[in-house]
Amino acid sequence: MHIPRPAKFKQYHGSHVRLKTKLFDEADKEQSQSLTNIHVLEQILLPAYGVTSVKFHGHQSEMLWSFPSAGACYPIELYVAIRTLEGVPPGIYYYAALQASLYKVRDFEEGDQLEQSLLAEDREADFYFIVTTVPWRSCWKYSYKGYRFSFIDAGHVTANFQLILDSMGMRTNIYTGMVSDELRTWLQLNPYEDLATVIAVHTESDADQEQEFLATDTEQREAIAQRAIREEETAAAYENLENLDRPSLARRGDTPDAGMDTFDWHPIFSFREQVNRYRKQTDQAWLSSHELPLDWLDYEHTLKLMIQRRSSSAYSPEAISHEVFHRMLQFMQELEMPGISIYLFIHAVKEIPPGIYRWDGNLVCLKQGEFRELSASLCLGQMFVRDCSVLFLYAVDSVSTEEEASYSLYQQRLIDAGIMGQLVYLKSQEMGLGYSAIGGYYDEEVREVLDLTPERQVIYAGTWGIEAEEEGVKHDRYRLNEDRGGY
Repeated sequence: MHIPRPAKFKQYHGSHVRLKTKLFDEADKEQSQSLTNIHVLEQILLPAYGVTSVKFHGHQSEMLWSFPSAGACYPIELYVAIRTLEGVPPGIYYYAALQASLYKVRDFEEGDQLEQSLLAEDREADFYFIVTTVPWRSCWKYSYKGYRFSFIDAGHVTANFQLILDSMGMRTNIYTGMVSDELRTWLQLNPYEDLATVIAVHTESDADQEQEFLATDTEQREAIAQRAIREEETAAAYENLENLDRPSLARRGDTPDAGMDTFDWHPIFSFREQVNRYRKQTDQAWLSSHELPLDWLDYEHTLKLMIQRRSSSAYSPEAISHEVFHRMLQFMQELEMPGISIYLFIHAVKEIPPGIYRWDGNLVCLKQGEFRELSASLCLGQMFVRDCSVLFLYAVDSVSTEEEASYSLYQQRLIDAGIMGQLVYLKSQEMGLGYSAIGGYYDEEVREVLDLTPERQVIYAGTWGIEAEEEGVKHDRYRLNEDRGGY
């Protein structure tokens, strides 16, 4: 039976807030740099979760996003919960990226389920980005492995948000664990959609807070007091506006995807139940704990990397330098990504014999030899794998029926792997090298070649090397939000 491809996006109708779709505008420069009005959402949403280009090949076209997705399935949706932001009434909004519009789906009430799922320090954040997954979009193509891919894709998106927010000097906490059943009800999600990450955003940085606390100058104290008064007046104005003329909430306009009801969801629902069984009370362990590159604090630089990010589809078989290779390994180590082990098929790195290696701060050779054909065969016969300089494989410890917490931890590690993968993508872009994430490979055969223990599982892979020009490749017609001559 032929099952049509699922729709890639939800559709909402009704009142909405429209964002500008251009970042590089000299006239709006001063206004857009304010961290207390609607322009801050434009600076965050357009690069972190947006279309960056359209490619054409003959009569075919495809949209390219600032993040990769396994099989171009894009199982990600995004909600924005706003408590305090000038120009946008408080509420829970669905973000339609193609229309750059926020559709209000419900009111934001103090003390609701979102706040109960957060640490005390984040219960009064200015706004929150909530990343959800629609697994059917990936499962339609990859069956149950698509469920894993959907959380990895959520990690790709989460990395973008974290980088953009960090470059804008905002304080954030990234939750990769939460009481998802309660939040699913709160967001009015259907049973086939999952919560992945919640990003709590405070527009004041740690330095801002310290500056306010240590303020001794009368003028400075007065400025702080006046700002507090303006924030209270703004909140009161929104409250009066909604009481007098409450706008109608947006409504869903799409229909359920055909074929979704024929898929056996029992294994996925069973896994989700095991994850939720452990997550009862908010825990510090729900926070993502990796580090970000210290030299990526410039917004324009980060924006450029996201806009230009592409997945490589062809490599030159020539060797990369020993120095460049170790620079990437050092970058990966400095991320301090917990619970992820890195294995490598090294095909062509100067001064390093080809073979299979493990990286744990030291490069350990497991098997020496030429493994180009084997690596391509393990990756479902994708021959561009053969020509790359290095094939990275990311492994984690899988779930254990004897340890209840392992289900929750495994799901968090999937998101972490996606975060790491996106950061490696962007680092490769910065280094002038190609990278492409790979989700398709033979799990058991890879485990056997790497001689992994039964509890260890490879969840993600990526090719890396010198990009080759390929005839017939789809070319960008134009790029969106690229600097055309000054910010």
